Amino acid sequence: EEYSSSVCAAVRSRLGWLALFLVGLWGAAFVIDWFEHMLQRNVELAHFVPLIIGHGGNAGSQAVGSVIRALAAKELDPSLRATFARVVSRETLVGGLCGV
Repeated sequence: EEYSSSVCAAVRSRLGWLALFLVGLWGAAFVIDWFEHMLQRNVELAHFVPLIIGHGGNAGSQAVGSVIRALAAKELDPSLRATFARVVSRETLVGGLCGV
């Protein structure tokens, strides 16, 4: 979105991403619920939950930074569908390997 766009336009452009983020958080809540029995037996594991969530956010921020830098340097053509698929698969692989 451009900075000169209206507030309503900015809200519309961000709502989809926020909804996607909310779905991801619900997914995390379901995973925590799934392992609730383990967390109750090993309470010390609960201390690592915010660290894991924060690490995921940091990995996402790094992926966004890499893509923005590549777009600014004109290394990527956002109009090509193949470019989109390549970037998404590469950043998913990099994030996944860093998380292991």
